[in-house]
Amino acid sequence: MSGPWGTDMPTTKTRVLLVHEPDTVPVDLARALGRDFAVTTRAWTSATTADLAAGMAVIVDVDLDGADRVARLKGLLAAKPDGPRLFAVDRNRRRARIQAGVLGATACVMRPPSIDELRGHLAAVWRRASITEDLGRGESPAEGPGARSILAADTALGDLFEACLGRGTVDQDQVRAASSQVTGAIQEIGLEPWLEAVRSHHGGTYQHCLLVTGIAVGFGTALGLGRLDLERLAMAGLTHDVGKAKIPVALLDKPGRLAEREFGLVKKHPEYGWDFLRRSDPTMDPAILDAVLHHHEYLDGSGYPHGLTGREIPDLTRIMTICDIYGALAERRAYKAPMQAPEILKILQSMAEAGKLERALVDAFATLSAGEAVARRPLRRRA
Repeated sequence: MSGPWGTDMPTTKTRVLLVHEPDTVPVDLARALGRDFAVTTRAWTSATTADLAAGMAVIVDVDLDGADRVARLKGLLAAKPDGPRLFAVDRNRRRARIQAGVLGATACVMRPPSIDELRGHLAAVWRRASITEDLGRGESPAEGPGARSILAADTALGDLFEACLGRGTVDQDQVRAASSQVTGAIQEIGLEPWLEAVRSHHGGTYQHCLLVTGIAVGFGTALGLGRLDLERLAMAGLTHDVGKAKIPVALLDKPGRLAEREFGLVKKHPEYGWDFLRRSDPTMDPAILDAVLHHHEYLDGSGYPHGLTGREIPDLTRIMTICDIYGALAERRAYKAPMQAPEILKILQSMAEAGKLERALVDAFATLSAGEAVARRPLRRRA
């Protein structure tokens, strides 16, 4: 089942308890959630522990002002230590967010709660649980470099997307730490096992961002780039599509060709992402900002958003453009299988012949891929 960011959720209908105000039954929200979950609605005044079940998700859309409300919710949730707990709070009510945290909130969403956002949070919780379960390879999840790095990257992406939606600021240290973990893990276990793990646990935009990040690190490692440059590539990969947080999910996951108006809206995502990162953290590396803004530019001026040509496009951005195209064609979606490396390379080479991509970089990518350095085998550390 595909969630709002293309993330995978349990294939069977998971139970959700929607706790609400006594005089406001969220019928529309319950109906929308009911497409994916088995939803039970209860007023906070009447909800009891009998309404709870193991693994159930709880969504609380209740004003947290008042000791009686908080005490009743605390008693209710104390009987259910597992599963997601999502709280809908007013944007400017800092106290409500604090109360939600005290009550064990997995995450807070702004009122009125969006179905896409709720599904995204729920999907993220189950996805991360499945990563820790499946990627440990017999080890503790904390000991597996692949699991640890994917969890770190997943968390960083989730926080980035939420912040871009206007609910926070970018934590550059978090993104940098995740980039370092991804770089180290790929060099240790190899790119292909890492990419396959991503495909197994992610879909849509999250999958794409992680694939591009891994491919960029793999390409850069095979080219002999130093650790700091590899981590810059990883940061660019993680942040390059953050602007898609502002694009309707229906467009991002649409299986067919986008209409001109729809594509015009999707084409705004580089500027959305660049503007968010630039305003959120003035210390952000200019090269990373350029990659976010211009990873859809082509050398012949046919790209977007600014129609740049030739030398106007820096090296890091040129690399990210190739990796972005490769990642988009290699990703697995509900409506398409991943394209195989030889087919993707033919497309990249034809784009280089047409003057859209730098031929030297594409040739290097093709040579490395043909030698299975990029897509198939573990990459060796370079001295």
